[in-house]
Amino acid sequence: MTPNRDRLRARERAERCFALARSTGFPAERATAVARGIEIADRAGLDLDTFEVPGRKRTIAAPTFGRYAAPPRYSRAELNETMAAFNAHMRGSSDAMRSFEETLRRREAEVGARDGETVYDALLRNFEAEAAAARARDEARA
Repeated sequence: MTPNRDRLRARERAERCFALARSTGFPAERATAVARGIEIADRAGLDLDTFEVPGRKRTIAAPTFGRYAAPPRYSRAELNETMAAFNAHMRGSSDAMRSFEETLRRREAEVGARDGETVYDALLRNFEAEAAAARARDEARA
């Protein structure tokens, strides 16, 4: 993992620990969750003032967005890395969407879908036509 992703993952893990500490009614579980969250945040070099740690007052007024702590500051290299990963993801999504559309067009042609008709509707129409033809054959034989 990259340093940026490691920090984000550590932030999420610490926040989950603190959320558990806020939600439990057992003092030992609360203390363990708080200790674990603090340990994770310290190891990742995160500022504890950006978290809502149960039983701990913030030393400074940390900036927030609503009820969430402000995101950490990132270096230009970390931002570039994040944007490169996002762009790669979006390229992959675009390729997948193009592939899906090609498959859908090919399937519509295979089943003979008419304008505005879905593949399902075309398959149902074809089935009903074949069933009617089979009924007519059976009636002719009888």
